[in-house]
Amino acid sequence: MDVLEAVEGRRSMRAFKNRDVPAEIVEKLIEAARWAPSAGNIQP
Repeated sequence: MDVLEAVEGRRSMRAFKNRDVPAEIVEKLIEAARWAPSAGNIQP
């Protein structure tokens, strides 16, 4: 899948399931966000 295909096929979510997210997944998401580049590479 290329970027254009991903942008054209994206959907907005209007409803969410009412269930807990496992702690392992939350930790992985936080770690991924921590390693993600910032605008202008100006990490605090």
